[in-house]
Amino acid sequence: MELSSIELQGTKGTPIVTGDRLASWDVKDDPEGAPILTTVNSGASDPMGISLEPFELQFRDFAERIGNGTKPSSAGEEGYQALELVDAIYRLCRSHSVVALAKQ
Repeated sequence: MELSSIELQGTKGTPIVTGDRLASWDVKDDPEGAPILTTVNSGASDPMGISLEPFELQFRDFAERIGNGTKPSSAGEEGYQALELVDAIYRLCRSHSVVALAKQ
């Protein structure tokens, strides 16, 4: 079976995902490294394999930040940017041509 692969190229680096795994994380000025766990269950082959832990952590963070009046770790603007990226990927697949992202 041939694994699918996606490579995102940006001004600060390039992550590559092959199948269900992060194959490469070449990002400049990133002291923390890849932002995901090394063993990740993917919903690509098993929708029930998706861990709920990241969602639980986001909800806990959101509730805690509201309680103490600080900005959530992941704000709505960042979620919107992620949604714009997914939309651009879909447009790219349909058009088979370069798709520009909105500048932030």
